Amino acid sequence: VSIFPKPKDRYQAYRIDKSTCFVFEGVPENKQRTIDFSKIGGLDTVIDRLREIIQIPITHPELLERFGINPPKGLILYGPPGNGKTMIARAVAQSMGASFIEIERSELLSKYVGDSEKNLEGKFREAAARGNSVIFIDEIDSLASARNEKSAEHQVSLIATLLVLMDGINSNHRVFVIGATNRLDAVDPALRRPGRFDLEFEIPLPDLRGRLDILRKYVPLAKTDLLDPSIDSHKLSMLSELTSGYSGADISMLYRE
Repeated sequence: VSIFPKPKDRYQAYRIDKSTCFVFEGVPENKQRTIDFSKIGGLDTVIDRLREIIQIPITHPELLERFGINPPKGLILYGPPGNGKTMIARAVAQSMGASFIEIERSELLSKYVGDSEKNLEGKFREAAARGNSVIFIDEIDSLASARNEKSAEHQVSLIATLLVLMDGINSNHRVFVIGATNRLDAVDPALRRPGRFDLEFEIPLPDLRGRLDILRKYVPLAKTDLLDPSIDSHKLSMLSELTSGYSGADISMLYRE
């Protein structure tokens, strides 16, 4: 941050009034949407493990280099829809103070030959230039589904580009790639080998304890003026037992209803 007018001596105290101008550099026009780990319910064990896996390689790659270990480059989060895969990716980025760069298939695709590959390369160049970045590819199975003799030429080319980009990531870039999918088996096997998406992590449906944790995060029990007196901890426990098989998104909808 720069402050104008500046004092003559850097150690001189000066008064800030209406004429003082503060200039903040490096603040984006559109601040990225972030979410705190504490806002995610029912996934404490998963989150602790992910922070251990991802945070150290990105923030302290030298620790692994001392042992001659190549840090992981990528992670695939898989599991039923509506269980917080995207929220976890955002929370991982925020916890490390990292830039969050999201890639969507609709954003990449173009009717012109080669443009999709260029768009994908641009995202990776942006992440490398920023450093300390998390690239998130939602529904990675639709972007990089397993290739076969029926695969379209543009799809094969896009997967090949993604493979090259993953191979080009090194510890100096401080970039980590997270893919999310509901269909892990549909992702091209070449992406799932070590050295690319090294890790695969299941985000399951919440269990009884997880559902209760999610409900507690949604229902503001402390705000007694907002709720009927019958809504208490016992009521939430009962709801968590009745919602077996619900995803996090289902519980969110239940609260809105």
